[in-house]
Amino acid sequence: NNNNNNYNNNNYSSTTPTNATSVLSSSLPDENMYHLAVSGPEGQILILDSVTLRPLVKRNDIPSRQAVTDLKYSPPGGPRQLAAGTSDLAIYIYRADRGYQLLSKCVGHSGTVEHVDWTLPASFPGLPYDGNFMIQSSDAAHDLLNWDPSSGKKLPFPLKDAEFYTVTTNLGFDLMGIWADGSDGTDVNATSRARRGVPVFDPFEAAAEGSPDAAMHLPGPEESADNVAGAGYTVTADDFSFVKLFNYPVCTDDAPYKVFRGHSSHVCGVSFLADDRLCISTGSLDRGVFQWRTCGIASGLPPVPTILKKLSVAFPYGDAAREKVWMNLKRRAAEFRNYERIRLLAMRVAAEEKRVNCAGVWESMAAPKLKDHLEWGPLDSSGKQFGPIPKQQTIKILQATLGEQGLNQ
Repeated sequence: NNNNNNYNNNNYSSTTPTNATSVLSSSLPDENMYHLAVSGPEGQILILDSVTLRPLVKRNDIPSRQAVTDLKYSPPGGPRQLAAGTSDLAIYIYRADRGYQLLSKCVGHSGTVEHVDWTLPASFPGLPYDGNFMIQSSDAAHDLLNWDPSSGKKLPFPLKDAEFYTVTTNLGFDLMGIWADGSDGTDVNATSRARRGVPVFDPFEAAAEGSPDAAMHLPGPEESADNVAGAGYTVTADDFSFVKLFNYPVCTDDAPYKVFRGHSSHVCGVSFLADDRLCISTGSLDRGVFQWRTCGIASGLPPVPTILKKLSVAFPYGDAAREKVWMNLKRRAAEFRNYERIRLLAMRVAAEEKRVNCAGVWESMAAPKLKDHLEWGPLDSSGKQFGPIPKQQTIKILQATLGEQGLNQ
């Protein structure tokens, strides 16, 4: 099969797609290694060992050879699948646990698929989708569609009550406040929601209890933003070279935000890292990759794979051992958030001291004045360059430029 090539040699310098369009790391290890998925502008998908960068699998299933625009692995504890959004108006679902075999194809978008997000186990009592992991995707035509990845069928209902593992789309009720007045639907290029206020799915507890709902560890007020259960943060990247930080969900018109400057061109991508202590943004023409250190945003919990590794060790010892793991994790997270509060308060105090100290300095400084024999005028007869020049020279230049009659006028 030419579409599914396994690499066993060490000479792979030419196998990586040039001008990669998306790069993503797997959420759980496979055979004691994490995978790195890289997509290309002609429909290529290359799976690498994330440590050695040794190619493992290559796929090229898009008949039109159009670009793969987004890649998303299913959440830890999910079906171990990879979703690939494309400019071919479709989403391709691969089985990561079976050599990346093509499982299904989601067809129905009317524009380039820009963003794909997985849900945590969704609750649909009485329906065949109950307890399954679903997909939400948005496209360039401003459509927001929902899918069953196993069959590739479009869902006939919204996922408004589902908990999402990631939120990277720029559409939806939860994000309607990120759009400024007069936006044409293309101004916001990317978003990324922090893990603060997001539930954690425990697959070991789901197996023990026989219910995905019982395995959802919902955050309380103290584990969420502003002591509101489920509240968090999201960042956006836009065409005005700004990185903006919003509260999440962003459901109000003209929602307040903090803006961070540094890019000199469109900001194409933005994402929190696994523990939310850093945020990465990528520019376009400025070719810049910025790292933003966060304060007061991270939940204090370790990355989800680390949590599941601790739970897997405690799983054979029963519910009490798993509960002890959760208590230790939450205690350490609370200590981290307390430290961040103190750090944030110190930053605010330092900024206020700087403002107060500088206020008197600027008020006492008089505006600079030109010397008595100088004045502000044209430096040459072109009239395009100005600066301090002798007063008599101003009259001579104006005479040469305007003539005697013009000067009198």
